[in-house]
Amino acid sequence: MGRPEPPVDPAAGPVQQLAHELRELRRSAGGVSYRTMAKKAGFSVTTPAKAASGERLPSPSAGVSARFQSRSSMSR
Repeated sequence: MGRPEPPVDPAAGPVQQLAHELRELRRSAGGVSYRTMAKKAGFSVTTPAKAASGERLPSPSAGVSARFQSRSSMSR
């Protein structure tokens, strides 16, 4: 397991709220890695980890790219 994540206050703003919710989702899924989350969602490995840091939101292109990849893999 990696380093403990520093606390993030979900009331501090939308970036921190997203980080808090991603962390809760990860915990409720049994502590899966961000790598596993990224793979299942079709994101790059760094996207969920950066979003869960509470420092910035993922770029809008990350979501568009993930949706495109997901659709492409379904057509194979």
